[in-house]
Amino acid sequence: MNKRNLAFLGLAALAGVVMNLMQCANPVDDPPLRWRSNIEIPVSNEKFIIGEELDNLFEFEDEDVDILNVLQRYYDDPSQLQPDTITGDTVIFSASKTDSSEFESHEEAFEDKEFHVNFGPIPISGAPEQHDTLPLPAIGGSFSSPITVMLEKVYEIGFAAVPENTLSVELSNLGETPITNVFFGIKGIDTIPVGTIDSGSSATASLPVAGKTITHTAEFFVSGTKAAGAGDSIAIGFSLNGLTADYLKVDDHLVNFTVEYVNPYELTDTVDLDYIDVGDGFFRYSIMNYTGLNLKVSGIHEHMWRTSFVESRDITRFEDLGGLDSADSSQGFLGRITSDVQTDIDAYQERNFSTQNLSACRLFPEWSDSLKKSVTKVKYIVSSGKPSGDTITIRSADSLLFTISTLDFKFKEMQGILTESYERQSDTQKVAINLPWNNSVKDSLRGRFILEKVWGDILVGTMMPERSFLDTLRLEFIAFAPELPATKDSMFTALTNVTRDSTFFRTIDITDVANLYSDSVAIAVRVYVPKGTRMRVVNDLDVHDPDYERFIGRMIIHVNTDYHLNAKLDWEVQGMVNMDLGSSRFEMAEAFRFFHKLEDRSATFEMWLRNNSNLNMSLLALVAPDALMDTLDSLTMNEVYAFLKDSAAAVQNGYVNLFGDTGISVPKRDTASEQYNVVLLNDQQLETLFGADSLNFRWWIQFREQDRDALIDTDYVYMKSRFGLQGINNTDSLFIWE
Repeated sequence: MNKRNLAFLGLAALAGVVMNLMQCANPVDDPPLRWRSNIEIPVSNEKFIIGEELDNLFEFEDEDVDILNVLQRYYDDPSQLQPDTITGDTVIFSASKTDSSEFESHEEAFEDKEFHVNFGPIPISGAPEQHDTLPLPAIGGSFSSPITVMLEKVYEIGFAAVPENTLSVELSNLGETPITNVFFGIKGIDTIPVGTIDSGSSATASLPVAGKTITHTAEFFVSGTKAAGAGDSIAIGFSLNGLTADYLKVDDHLVNFTVEYVNPYELTDTVDLDYIDVGDGFFRYSIMNYTGLNLKVSGIHEHMWRTSFVESRDITRFEDLGGLDSADSSQGFLGRITSDVQTDIDAYQERNFSTQNLSACRLFPEWSDSLKKSVTKVKYIVSSGKPSGDTITIRSADSLLFTISTLDFKFKEMQGILTESYERQSDTQKVAINLPWNNSVKDSLRGRFILEKVWGDILVGTMMPERSFLDTLRLEFIAFAPELPATKDSMFTALTNVTRDSTFFRTIDITDVANLYSDSVAIAVRVYVPKGTRMRVVNDLDVHDPDYERFIGRMIIHVNTDYHLNAKLDWEVQGMVNMDLGSSRFEMAEAFRFFHKLEDRSATFEMWLRNNSNLNMSLLALVAPDALMDTLDSLTMNEVYAFLKDSAAAVQNGYVNLFGDTGISVPKRDTASEQYNVVLLNDQQLETLFGADSLNFRWWIQFREQDRDALIDTDYVYMKSRFGLQGINNTDSLFIWE
């Protein structure tokens, strides 16, 4: 019951007494009949459960502020209360706020991806075996004999500068005597020692040709020492096959090779992808032949399979494909860029290929340690064409350009491991605490009225597409008073197996911040997804989304956070605290005017209190009659406090300090007996209170020093009070008063 109800109860009782008196008879010829009136008007006889009266006391207007007591349950689920809080025990003040954060994962639209390769050293093949005979002089002694060798199908060769490029030439002694101190050389290349070649025997001269050039007409020579004899000669045999060249101008029969190129197309550096399920789109492949050679090409896009095929076998990574056989490949593999027959690509021409619609395709990327990116690999097998006898010119610097482009490519979902940590801080949210106290009151509370524990209950919910998940999501909650950001409370928590509509309950201790008595508590949420988090990203892009053309896919995870800042009414008062409870206005009943007709009148206000709560306080009141009611409301706290502490000053200004400068004591629990209080009203107070049509009461509380204690749901204050009115009445006064 509030203060207004208590006053109305007393007024109604007094009016009933007066109406009874008005029914008495008074003979006019006799002297007036006199008697002493001793009237007791009950005001209250109530037991107030404090927890149930707090809403009336504070009159909260903010819908987000609640008083939780024995009649309520937090979130309608007591299991979500913290272990040190029991429903029906501690009274809790709660203020709430809702916030939202977002975690976005997206992949930019693929640009054309090019893979440019040079031929590199070109192997020589198809060259005919070369056999020539070098006649030797008939006279004995040292000799040096040259021979011009016509290299078949060769016009010019620039050998690659690689160590293994060594021309092996077989030298056979066709004479009757040994040849000693033999040297072999090719003009413009090198000369090397061979040693002794016996009659009828052979030796091999390994001549380094790396970085050297040879033409169609090559000048060979052999030197050594021999005995005299006519008809002696040395046979020379060799082949250019197996050597590699940086430059070739030859008959095309000398070029016959097959080269395999594996092209790692880069997809993303933020996720080590397990797979990508393609929603829509095509891959388009093209090859540009920048060589003077007609080529044949075949291509395979590795690890690209029909989604339903691999999904039915629970295959989510390319490593799982090892158990599939050729029959499986014929059923489910979609990565053949070309048919089994190689495709011709003429010299200096471009060839475009395309593959089937990929809407039912699952692509298994690989992680490249060298590139630090997820890649999808395409293997190209490039071969020389069928020789025709034409003269061709080819260089190791000649190149091929492989290109992949996408058409309307969008992924349906992808799964992998995050390779870079993601961090984002939400906008700071302010949770209003609309206590009905002005700044002066809050200033008086700060540092004196110490709340023992205040915590924030945080309910985190996620919204994300169906099938999506994060195995780890970390959140940091930082609470601070907006005007004093240096004082902070924080809590760091990790959420695991976050899926669609997941909910998590966490608690943050904000006692330090709450004891600053700010108008609000600011809360910032930092969303942190650590490196190594496994995630499944399900594309939530819509064709009408402004980012539709920009991304091949995107997923936004919404993190919705409900905050309930809960303060137990559990405090320690370290110094006297003044609190203005505001004002209440009362209309005085007409019946009260009979009291002015009494002689030798007096009035008391009596109160009996039993306090079974942790409220250790004094109640004070400053009362104003009709003319000063608005003025009383406009007084500052300091002005009200001055009148409460100086009753004479209150009288001079037309006010009534009802309970004096010490007020009515309301000691805390464990008091041995009821506390009796009586206030004797003086004449000025009688005139002011009972002569006015209306009164305005400015109520004031002083909290006294006390040790820590908690307010619980069963705490009560038993209050019994009454007005005692005394005086001498007579029948004349009743006839006069109408």
